Amino acid sequence: MKAEMLCDAMEYIDEDMLAEVDSLRMRRISGRHWIRWASLAASVCIIAGGVFVWSRMYGLTGETEGAGLPETGAEVTEDQEMIRETAAAETEAAPDGGLTESIAGVPAGLDCSSLDVSRTKAVRLGSGITGEVVWLTDPADIQAVTDCVLQIRAENPESSRGYYGWSYDIALYDVEEPTEDTEPFWGGAMCYGSFGSMYLYETVSGHQYYARYEMTGVTTEEVDAVCEQFFPPLSE
Repeated sequence: MKAEMLCDAMEYIDEDMLAEVDSLRMRRISGRHWIRWASLAASVCIIAGGVFVWSRMYGLTGETEGAGLPETGAEVTEDQEMIRETAAAETEAAPDGGLTESIAGVPAGLDCSSLDVSRTKAVRLGSGITGEVVWLTDPADIQAVTDCVLQIRAENPESSRGYYGWSYDIALYDVEEPTEDTEPFWGGAMCYGSFGSMYLYETVSGHQYYARYEMTGVTTEEVDAVCEQFFPPLSE
């Protein structure tokens, strides 16, 4: 059809028909926008849910806070690092100002060789893999664990904020039957190459983060090998 004929024909199209077509076209566009926004909202919900799960994964938070054990763990992946940076930016923009309070008294290095482990009457071991907890009171079992503790050396403390997961945590008690309110005289966690201490490093908007150290003495793998013998094999 030639352009001139097309233009002539359009002059005879009823205006009500054009208005109806235009209304249908706008309805379709609005529908596409609705779908687009719905998809975006779903994505935001998924990301928010993922951040919530990550914040709850580290079992030492809350449940063992009274025992003075650390909130530390393995370094996050590249994708998780992005989430961490986003959370940090949101904290800075928080209504309360995202206040960060650094806690004094965090040692620059740790040397457990002089720790008086002879006072140990009970040991609590917690598995960060299965969530299981075992108590050791047999002198031979206690010595197996404390021998590893005496070899712990660590340096370069940093905040555990943004790190999650651990293999085993250890707490030493000077009473034979500790209760939930009993404080250990020493505690720490093996964090896949790092040591999670019981020293509070900082408090950010009410959340506590403990000092995470680089291990220079006994390795976390060596300590894990001792701890795991007191737990059922993972294959069972």
